[in-house]
Amino acid sequence: MSEKRPARSAAEWVTFAVSVLILLVLVGLIATEAGEPDRPALPRVVETGPVERHGERFLVPVKIRNEGGATAESVQIVAELTIGAEVTEADQTVEFLARDETAEVAFVFDEDPATGTLDVRVAGFTVP
Repeated sequence: MSEKRPARSAAEWVTFAVSVLILLVLVGLIATEAGEPDRPALPRVVETGPVERHGERFLVPVKIRNEGGATAESVQIVAELTIGAEVTEADQTVEFLARDETAEVAFVFDEDPATGTLDVRVAGFTVP
């Protein structure tokens, strides 16, 4: 003979619903992550300036963003200030830049960058 099981309580239904919801969220996150193609690291300069004067020196803030899908290490940023025929070069290194992460660095010059041409670029990086 078959025995009749008592009806489920409200607590059992709530526990079941929460468990199913958690499971669906996990499956959705896994599917979203698996669906993204592997994009290489792509650090680039996204913002430069404004130039700030500090005593006899000029500070140029620069924002770097990794727009790729992988981590970039040892990101080298180079700034070249050209005033007339004289070129002043400076470089900075950001040790670690995760995907979609932004870092800020600053370059300091003895001459006002507004009197010349300032070129800031990512010169290179490594992939872990």
